[in-house]
Amino acid sequence: MSHRADDQRADEVRTDYELQVLASGFMFPESPRWWDEKLYFSDVYGKKLYRMNADGSDLVELGYYEGCPCGLGLLPDGMRLVSEATRQILWRFTDDGVKIEHADLSEFSKHWANDIVIDANGITYTSCIGYNLLNGDAPAPGPLVMTTLDGVSTVVDDDVMFGNGLGITPDGSTLVVAETLGERITAYDCREDGTLTNRRTWAALPGLNPDGVCFDAEGGLWVASCFTCELVRVLEGGQITDRIPTPGRWALAPMLGGPDRRTLYLLTSDTDFYRIKDNDMVGAIETVRVEIPGAGLP
Repeated sequence: MSHRADDQRADEVRTDYELQVLASGFMFPESPRWWDEKLYFSDVYGKKLYRMNADGSDLVELGYYEGCPCGLGLLPDGMRLVSEATRQILWRFTDDGVKIEHADLSEFSKHWANDIVIDANGITYTSCIGYNLLNGDAPAPGPLVMTTLDGVSTVVDDDVMFGNGLGITPDGSTLVVAETLGERITAYDCREDGTLTNRRTWAALPGLNPDGVCFDAEGGLWVASCFTCELVRVLEGGQITDRIPTPGRWALAPMLGGPDRRTLYLLTSDTDFYRIKDNDMVGAIETVRVEIPGAGLP
């Protein structure tokens, strides 16, 4: 079901969606990316990377990461990166499983190296979690780390509250980060050298827990709200235009893909804070058709 009618009022929130399960059998699928007409994604607690066709066929395992693979990004030369969360390393990897260390973020990251996005110049941004939520630690901010093409890393912001999904607008001028426990999307202006300036709230999302994100061609940002089990489309300023509930399933990350970039892939996991400690997770990839295609990064 497409997501927008011509007569939709500006103050309406569209909710008439029918998600379909495309693939299952994972634990905690994250960081979907649409590359080379295929969907790539990580299974964080399953500790593997995968690639599959748009229709869910030809699922291929791309590698095993003991330290939990998380964010995925694409360098200008076509080489792919993955963040290994608990080891806090960025790896270059190939589809046949070869991996080469790109950068060690352990001196910057206080707990997990989380999601990543890579700009057109090959600058990688990594959101790092500042404390162990599952152990009941007191909330603490974590850094946003910038890594150059030659693997040199610096902290560009040290006050991100549970940094998660990252995105860059289609014109490359703005980077956004989802602050899961900050209940907001934070934005920065991107400088030519990769440094960031003009931090601001792009969208306040009270009551939501933003996780993975992706932009569409009209400037909307699809935001997975993990713990409230829903996906929303939000505009700069905070207006929610669309809402897709995922009852009983954490909404982890969206991606607009398919041949026309109008298939919305949503990665979910049936779990909770107690079950996740016992590796009790049932992850899936669900889809719905929308009218506005994907744009920007990731």
